[in-house]
Amino acid sequence: MRRVDAAVSGPLPAEDEAGWHGSADGESAQWPWWQPWFALAFFAFLVNFVWEMVTAPLYAGLADGPHWYGVRCCLMAAAGDAVIALVAYGVVALLRGDRDWMRARSSRQFAASIAGYLVVGVVITVIIERLSVYTLERWAYTSTMPTLGGIGVAPLLQWILLPPVVLWLAWRHQRPLLESITVDSSLRRNPSLHDETSLHAPHLPHSESHK
Repeated sequence: MRRVDAAVSGPLPAEDEAGWHGSADGESAQWPWWQPWFALAFFAFLVNFVWEMVTAPLYAGLADGPHWYGVRCCLMAAAGDAVIALVAYGVVALLRGDRDWMRARSSRQFAASIAGYLVVGVVITVIIERLSVYTLERWAYTSTMPTLGGIGVAPLLQWILLPPVVLWLAWRHQRPLLESITVDSSLRRNPSLHDETSLHAPHLPHSESHK
């Protein structure tokens, strides 16, 4: 498979040089429709649940309330965080015209997408915190919660520190499938690679092949 690997790591086609890992070459068509949404939601829920549990004492009624009440509240909050992650990712995907932007090979394009992802998440978080704390009064901060413009610092930091971790976990989870799609796409673009690879495969003598 050395020739196939060389083709994969060789010069990128035009769409890859622009920063996107291919729709014109058929890779997006092979990418499962539930990805990266499933991986993103799964890891966003797990990572944010840990954060919600750690920062629970900063919210009124969670530190001194029943244990399972606190767990239930954190589970619901983590589910909401996962939805925010999906919405933020979807907004960037819509603006970039590619739902697989986390697989961008261009550092500049990826950094711009990450920045947009963080901005959308922070804006949504600020709106939700403002409505939930001051308008709907769904929850309240304790005196130990530092605030910035009336918004808790914990939820703001949550959407600055955690999204890169979530994206990395989602990307790493999908990497084996990505590698298989990349190799298959290279064979589709260069069918001769498959024949050349077969020619370079070792062949056993006829007598040994029946042993």
